Amino acid sequence: MAWSSGALAIADRFTGTSVAVAAPGWAQLDGAEQDALTASLTRLLLRFRSLEPLYVSRSD
Repeated sequence: MAWSSGALAIADRFTGTSVAVAAPGWAQLDGAEQDALTASLTRLLLRFRSLEPLYVSRSD
């Protein structure tokens, strides 16, 4: 999935050991990168939510 590698590349540039460390890095991203990462994470969330019934049915 090309969108996931792009999201990881963006996230790798500002992630840290805590929100306090990561927040300034997030603020330094330009708007297009923030939007791209937010869109990628939203697609991932929608994918998990849409497959939730399948995950639940196959778990304990």
